[in-house]
Amino acid sequence: MKFFNIEKINSAVDEIIDMKLENLPPHSKVEIQVRNISPYYCINAPLKIKNNQQWLSENTFLSDANGNIDLNYFPSLSGTYTGAYPMGCITFLKTVDSKINIDKSIQNNTSLNKECTFEIKALVNHKVIDKCQIKRFFLSESVQSEIIYRRNFQGRFFIRNMPIDYLRLLY
Repeated sequence: MKFFNIEKINSAVDEIIDMKLENLPPHSKVEIQVRNISPYYCINAPLKIKNNQQWLSENTFLSDANGNIDLNYFPSLSGTYTGAYPMGCITFLKTVDSKINIDKSIQNNTSLNKECTFEIKALVNHKVIDKCQIKRFFLSESVQSEIIYRRNFQGRFFIRNMPIDYLRLLY
């Protein structure tokens, strides 16, 4: 039986999408696990993290009297974060390893244009009752980025790739 009801399986990383579970037993505790299953670029992490770093969130929710959980509005009772936070199961991903896998000799070249796939599992009494996948991306294909290094600064410069005909319209 399918319990997940997810509005969009492919969306921008800053987009809030409806993520719900339905037809669960009323007032039951459900653990939600989210992990990346493809390279993931965490915008809040150092650029030197290897692109194969594993990220995970684990949170416990309580279904309502109708057996529903809205992951954007129902509070997480325990886990990676607590309280209600839209897209919290993805926003609060943490590295699986207790120590972040930083290698100063490499540069994380995970493309911001490439989608990252996340697997989401729902567990009751430590047993998987449903799972699904969603894909998130930072930038559309029309935007490129370049890493900039300065003396005491490191950042990204974002460039919108516009067709030449479009640029002529601006003159």
